[in-house]
Amino acid sequence: MNNPTDPLAPEAATSVPYPQPLVRDALMHTLAATEAVISRLSVMPVSIALTEHRGVYGISLHYFQDPGAVQAFASALGLDEVITSPNRRTYNTSLTEATTYIEGIPVHAWTQTEDLPLTHAGEVPAPADTIPAGATFSIQTLAQAAGQVSA
Repeated sequence: MNNPTDPLAPEAATSVPYPQPLVRDALMHTLAATEAVISRLSVMPVSIALTEHRGVYGISLHYFQDPGAVQAFASALGLDEVITSPNRRTYNTSLTEATTYIEGIPVHAWTQTEDLPLTHAGEVPAPADTIPAGATFSIQTLAQAAGQVSA
C-alpha cells in the first residue's frame, strides 16, 4: 500500500500541481490541435512530442535531418519564416526551425543537420568523386579507373 505522505510514492511523483479538469482539458485541446496540424502536412515528422510547462501545452514536430520537411511544414501552415542557425549545443550542426500557433497552441517544427566543413576561402569543398565539367569517359575508362579491368 502506498503512503500518501511519502514523496517517493508513485502518486507524488506523477501528480500534477494543477486542477485536474483544467489539465485534462488543456491536454485534450492540444491533442485536437495536433490532429489539425498533422491533417495539413504532406511530410510526416519522425516524432511528435507534447510538452507542458506550468499548465501550458505545446507541440514539437521533429524531422530527421530534413530542412526541406520543415519548409514543407511552414508552407502547409502558411508561414513565411523558416530559420536556420548554428546549433549552440552541438558542434558543427545547424537547426532549421519554424514556429506557429494553431488554436492557441504553440507548434514548433525542427530538424538538425550536420554542417559541411568550410575551406580557408569559406567555400564548401567539392566532393572528391566529382567529375570535372566537360569530361568524357567510356565505360572501359571508368572500369579501368575502378581497377576492374586492365588497360
